[in-house]
Amino acid sequence: MKYKFMIKNALIVIDIQKCFVSERIKDLPARIKSYLEKNKDKYDFVIFTKFVNQPNSKFVKYLNWHNYMEADEIELVDELKTFINDNNIFEKESYSIFKSKKLLDFIDKNKIEKFFFCGLTSDGCVLASAFDSFDRGFETHIIKELTDTPWGDRGYNDLMIKILGYKIDPSLLKK
Repeated sequence: MKYKFMIKNALIVIDIQKCFVSERIKDLPARIKSYLEKNKDKYDFVIFTKFVNQPNSKFVKYLNWHNYMEADEIELVDELKTFINDNNIFEKESYSIFKSKKLLDFIDKNKIEKFFFCGLTSDGCVLASAFDSFDRGFETHIIKELTDTPWGDRGYNDLMIKILGYKIDPSLLKK
């Protein structure tokens, strides 16, 4: 009897932190929570990321970002806390979560080959993580209804989703 190899997948919820949730996207955490309540069993793993800035980071040096360092700023939103534990949260000091050795070790250990991304920001951390996932040879998908950016208007996020569709996940271009 032959056994069929099952590809393991992971949903990566990127940077749903209090410091990034603006007025325009204030409903995003609740939408992600609702999605997780209904769909978390579709994924072998649900992973959360948290951006942590450092005083000597490239973000301070080149972009003059002196925020995102304090505990209350970088805390993940309350709506998602019931899904988070010590084993599924990964901190990062870069745009891409794939710069985290801890995550790369987790991926290798668990033999994950397919990723679904959602969260913040479509023009930064989601974009960089999706490109890195794709470049590393993983099957890469974006959940567009759960991905946004606090910067700009709705059209700006739509453009970012379109770019991700052309470059990584053609299913984003379907109406």
